[in-house]
Amino acid sequence: MSFRLAYNEGQYSEIATFYRRYLGKKHASGFFIEGFAMYHQKKDLFNRNFNSSTFNVLETKSDFALGVGIGYKWVSKKGLILQAHLGAGRNIFNGKNSYGELFPGKAGISIGYGF
Repeated sequence: MSFRLAYNEGQYSEIATFYRRYLGKKHASGFFIEGFAMYHQKKDLFNRNFNSSTFNVLETKSDFALGVGIGYKWVSKKGLILQAHLGAGRNIFNGKNSYGELFPGKAGISIGYGF
């Protein structure tokens, strides 16, 4: 599972679950393909004019996407883990009305340590 939280307006928040199939001979390392499901949203602050008055309106748009990705995970003998992945999905419910994106992306670089 992965999670990203936006701190400012105009940024995206998302939560995604995924299933990975590793293509290497080692357990849970090497090249992989993944399928994922992602709920994502974007918050934007707009100025609206009404009868010569200006109002700030916070608009939240969200959608649910299904997609596929590829990546690589390297695990050292001492437990250091390096990983990079890239994927793209398709919005299911709102399409481009979510916030103008029909195909949301998912990418990341991770560094960690396995116990």
